[in-house]
Amino acid sequence: MKANNNNNSNNSNYNNDIKSKLFESKYLLSGFMAGVISRTVTAPLERIKILNQIDSYLVNGSRYQNVWPALKTIVAEEGPRGLFRGNLVNVIKAGPQSAIRFYTYEGLKKMTQDETGHLSVANRMWAGASAGVVSIIMTHPLDIVKTRLSLGHPNQTRILETIKDIYKLEGLRGYTSGLSAAVLNIAPFSALNFTFYEAIKENTKKYIINDPPVYFSSLYGALSGSITMTILYPLDVVKRRLMLQRYYKDPNQHKNFIHCIYQIVKKEGIRALYKGLKPAYLKVIPTVSINFFCYELTLTLFK
Repeated sequence: MKANNNNNSNNSNYNNDIKSKLFESKYLLSGFMAGVISRTVTAPLERIKILNQIDSYLVNGSRYQNVWPALKTIVAEEGPRGLFRGNLVNVIKAGPQSAIRFYTYEGLKKMTQDETGHLSVANRMWAGASAGVVSIIMTHPLDIVKTRLSLGHPNQTRILETIKDIYKLEGLRGYTSGLSAAVLNIAPFSALNFTFYEAIKENTKKYIINDPPVYFSSLYGALSGSITMTILYPLDVVKRRLMLQRYYKDPNQHKNFIHCIYQIVKKEGIRALYKGLKPAYLKVIPTVSINFFCYELTLTLFK
């Protein structure tokens, strides 16, 4: 009886200890710094990726199909600042989104792990997916604004002007365009990305080096990001199309996510679902790599 009481007491202490450490602020700050730095470094590639994805809406959109010519075209037409068009709102969005994602993931991970700290693959994917969904819902309107600013429309060159213009032309629905596609995009991406990252990290410690330096996190991130992007990239293309169809007053508007995929494949071929994949690789791999590295590095400051 006494032993049972001791076990119950130990379990209670363990649960209380876990609860007291859920959702620590260090995860929020580390995630924020990681988001701001990684997105700023890769801002030019993000813009090229978006221009590739919606090139069917643009005049001479094919100019952006190759990375180096696209960079030269943007600089020639808009100057060097054009490479970072929309980056302020990009950072305003990326910082909180990354902070919320890591903060939520770490909390959910602790809630579902056992007493030894072990977390099943299913629970890890659930924590990753949930963290991604929460972060995207809370920051999606900023993604809409960022996308519009990236297009370089003369009436949409400043954040407040763009926000007002979206409301004037489309109402409140304009801020939620493509949200369902964004959720369907981020849930599997975040689930797979965190899962691959943790698996690569754990196996590196188990089979290669017991105590790897913090910069190894950039390698884990690069690998997890490239694998995840290859699997899920078409969902991002569909999300951008749904975001912009009202803006361009497309007469053949896509009814929903599935209809959008069907129409893209029917009119442009299956390769259209991978438009912008090359600059996406060049953007996502360093972004995820830098994101995880900055996150892990900032966390070390709290130890």
